Amino acid sequence: EPSLHLTHGVDMAINVGNALYFAPFDLLAKTPLLSDAQRLDAFRTTTGYLLRAHLGQGTDIRLGRLAAAGGLDDVLETDLEPEVLRSYRQKTGAALASITELAAILAAPTIQVRRASVALAESLGVAFQIVDDVLNLSGDPDLGKTAGEDLREGKLTYAIIRTLKALPHKDA
Repeated sequence: EPSLHLTHGVDMAINVGNALYFAPFDLLAKTPLLSDAQRLDAFRTTTGYLLRAHLGQGTDIRLGRLAAAGGLDDVLETDLEPEVLRSYRQKTGAALASITELAAILAAPTIQVRRASVALAESLGVAFQIVDDVLNLSGDPDLGKTAGEDLREGKLTYAIIRTLKALPHKDA
């Protein structure tokens, strides 16, 4: 299905997104299924991941502005792939990792299992973001994608940077 911002507008999507920040805290505060220690761990975990997601989005915005200000030569001459992947881990990876951490708080696995599960979730988030970027280039209307939208907006996605660097300079 089309995403909320496509069906109801960016303003509505932002408002709903902002309201959803409070839903997990309300649920955590009210559920009788958690001990006080679990509840505190869940509050700390949720807050930490929400902050990480915003840091990742901020990095994403900054990279787009960097490309707009410096131009293509700066993009081609700078090793931005690690920073883009870090932003993916922070913003998209944080969404999956937070769910994984919350499940771990309930299941109480060993710390090694918890850490490995979170690392896997973050990696899946990064992979999801890369696939989404590639699909954005395809413009599949069934997925609500407009061909080259990221390119037009000047977003520096991993797929775009890798493609530009693989091309001869004149073609990029």
